[in-house]
Amino acid sequence: MENLRKIKFTLEGHGILGYERLGLSDYPTEQQYKDATEQRKGFFHTFGYEFQKIGDNYTPISCAIVEDADGKVYKINPENVTFIDK
Repeated sequence: MENLRKIKFTLEGHGILGYERLGLSDYPTEQQYKDATEQRKGFFHTFGYEFQKIGDNYTPISCAIVEDADGKVYKINPENVTFIDK
């Protein structure tokens, strides 16, 4: 993993079109809110797209593919990624 860039990130979810920031009242429990907004360290792999169905159409939404320190991979909003200097 020496070629991957180090990052900090959160798991805050996608709203419609991927731009909405969710607040505490949008999560079923306070623990789920804390888990989503917790700052984590990991590695950046690439940017990509996910597709959300809106009506009869599919809309491409930018996402970042990241990996946490334990090796779990996530698809997250690019705005939730902060690159760390080496």
